[in-house]
Amino acid sequence: MVVSPTFVTVSEGHRLAVRRSGHGGVPLLLVHGFPCTSLIWSHNIEELAAAGFDVAAPDLRGYGDSDFAPDGFYDFAAFNADLTGLMDAFGWERAVVAGHDLGAMIAIDLATRHPGRVDRLVVLDDSMPDLPEAFAAAGIPPGTPKPTVYDYQRRQGLHADELVAELDTPERRRRYIGEFFGHRMWCPPGAFSEADLEVLTEPYGDADRLRASFADYEVVMGARPMSAPEMTDRPVQQPTLVLVGPDQVTLGEHVDERCAIAYPQLVGPFWVRGGRGTSCRGRSRRWSTAPSGRSAETCWRAPRTPRGRSSRTPPRHRAGGRAGRGRSGRRRRGRPVRWWRRRGWVRAASPDGCGS
Repeated sequence: MVVSPTFVTVSEGHRLAVRRSGHGGVPLLLVHGFPCTSLIWSHNIEELAAAGFDVAAPDLRGYGDSDFAPDGFYDFAAFNADLTGLMDAFGWERAVVAGHDLGAMIAIDLATRHPGRVDRLVVLDDSMPDLPEAFAAAGIPPGTPKPTVYDYQRRQGLHADELVAELDTPERRRRYIGEFFGHRMWCPPGAFSEADLEVLTEPYGDADRLRASFADYEVVMGARPMSAPEMTDRPVQQPTLVLVGPDQVTLGEHVDERCAIAYPQLVGPFWVRGGRGTSCRGRSRRWSTAPSGRSAETCWRAPRTPRGRSSRTPPRHRAGGRAGRGRSGRRRRGRPVRWWRRRGWVRAASPDGCGS
């Protein structure tokens, strides 16, 4: 069953659409990336709620069913003003925050901008703070330039209006988004079925929604003003679990070494393999693949695989890969939430609504 969204007012006259389940559990905020909405978490929400979490998966401002930005800003500070407002509306003092792609970078910014609101962080790809000097001091070389397949970043960041004008029908807009799950290589070929893509691309059939989703790329390219500077230029101090798909197409170099610097309280990175996702429709099931390259569900049932030895310099946006099998190729059972709770990763709910 896909959890239906409800509207939550996060500031005066401004609402986010949120899929929520597990009231009373450990607060868990799931933050999607591009080209996704909260639908990407649909088959994970109920399983995480059953594991003891109070799960909230919002559509970011301008995405899905949420309101467009009332102030015109689509930067990290603006996204996080909404997310802290959402936490206030739920009565959450702090929460475990998980994100992939753009959502991972928003979560990293949130952990630094509002450190008291983030209890723990989960990164579902190799997103990390931008620390070029620290990486260089550690002897980590710069990353390899990205291939021409990433030309969309320039088009969306510098020619957004022209691109939306070219995509002049809902079918063209949805096909454009669907290409990110195909030849744009944000995930391995065949990772999503046609039924999956029907669900995931539907919100982008609307021209205004598609245009809003390009705003973050305009920020990256310096073509759009920000409400406040980004706070992704320092290590994250909260305990951070990192899961990476080893066949993530956008994976860069030296992931382990960079993560050790970016996340002083690092758990992982764990390298998670897996197969094709199941249908988006029908009864609730996990998707074994997300555009971030990992199963959302596996971040709570981390595999027993050892640290990998791959490497990367992360671009701001990334995705790809699969989840589920260990590096040896054998099927590995994940650890249940109670295992992590006993070791201090997942905490029991406290009176403030978060882990104690």
